[in-house]
Amino acid sequence: MFTSEKEAKIHRFDQVTNYMAPSIRLCLSKLDDDLKSRTHEVRLRTGAPLMITLEGRSQIPADVYRSIERYVVTREDMLRTFELITDSSAHTILDELCCGFVTLSGGDRVGVCGRTATDGGKVISVRDVSSMNFRISHEIKDCADGVMNEIVKNGRVRNTLVVSVPSCGKTTLLRDITRQLSDGFREISALYGGVTVTIKDEGLQKNEITQIKDIAVSQTGVGADKVKILEIK
Repeated sequence: MFTSEKEAKIHRFDQVTNYMAPSIRLCLSKLDDDLKSRTHEVRLRTGAPLMITLEGRSQIPADVYRSIERYVVTREDMLRTFELITDSSAHTILDELCCGFVTLSGGDRVGVCGRTATDGGKVISVRDVSSMNFRISHEIKDCADGVMNEIVKNGRVRNTLVVSVPSCGKTTLLRDITRQLSDGFREISALYGGVTVTIKDEGLQKNEITQIKDIAVSQTGVGADKVKILEIK
């Protein structure tokens, strides 16, 4: 059990870096706890500097933390990292890879870019991976507090559309809305007791909302169920 939100973010960062090549993991382990807790993405590109995303800005770790040296990602780093994120069995998650993502245990996602081999129009393998983008999910409990009394009026849930530019927290907000609808929250005039919530997660391979792999129930509430949509016509 973590004593603070920052401690939980640091733990999540360390969990995600365990899927990276040892040399990259060692480099990132030297970041201080403040930077670890604020990192939302780690970007790997063959032959390019290792980069992290802080508050929406991509930066080279050595530029924001002088105690470490600039690190250039090698082809060997990419091969080892790809083995780790696929558990050396890329063929078993080929459908997911073809969508451009791998979902790690714990729900964090890795965007993958590389070459594919096809047979009769069907992708049969992914190779020569040239870049990966690790997105580190951060649960922010109660981030939906400011909108819940607009979503629920007089005890009824209203139709709601969440729109924003990329990387502004839509999925994080949706998770907390789901959690509060499921668990209940204090409406302006009364206590809203909660309802059963069904999540139709159409991003099957990305599992963005529920993070189906080893998800912590707290993120979407005890009354939330997931429905996988295998094909959308």
